[in-house]
Amino acid sequence: MLERQWATVLRVPLADGVAWFKACAPVQAFEPRLTAELHGRWSDRVADVLAFDADRGWLLLADAGTPLQELGNPFDGTTRGSCASATPTSSRGALRSQRALVLAADEFPRVARS
Repeated sequence: MLERQWATVLRVPLADGVAWFKACAPVQAFEPRLTAELHGRWSDRVADVLAFDADRGWLLLADAGTPLQELGNPFDGTTRGSCASATPTSSRGALRSQRALVLAADEFPRVARS
């Protein structure tokens, strides 16, 4: 279990792997619905959303593979590094998603506010 002010994350063992449960704090209450919307639009770039409850701020995600920390680029505040240097393919996908999201930004304020 990982607890932070903005969320608590639990690893959920499954018969065929693992999933990740995230309980978002009120400040991040928009995240489950937004993540589901992003996955619906770019399923090849966002972890599979198995379920979400927008009212409770809960999110259940399929395992997305190797954590970035294991690829030599921890984001734990102790080192600085470039995500692009650790995971060039993922970074390019993330950049494409960001560009596309900017073009579709008018569709997403309703998600964050609902």
